[in-house]
Amino acid sequence: MRFMMESRESGRTILPSWRTRIWGYDDDINERLEGLIPFDGDGHWHLCLDYRENRSEPAITFIEMDDVVDAKEGYAKVVAKNFAQYLALLVKDEGT
Repeated sequence: MRFMMESRESGRTILPSWRTRIWGYDDDINERLEGLIPFDGDGHWHLCLDYRENRSEPAITFIEMDDVVDAKEGYAKVVAKNFAQYLALLVKDEGT
């Protein structure tokens, strides 16, 4: 599944214009989150599909929202180079 669409005017691939609704922050913070599509998190942290470097195969990136809001350096940490690598990192919880 891809979360991008084709721009009819330019023909280039762009991220959806609804990203502001995904994050719900002001423009300056939304700009820091450009290219990040969350798929897990609790509002304070998120795992995201990260399209900033590769528009066809996103990395999986962890972000801490307090660091994003405070514009701290290194607020985004890549945990896997793609989704397949991320899935390979998951382990079964033997306690349940």
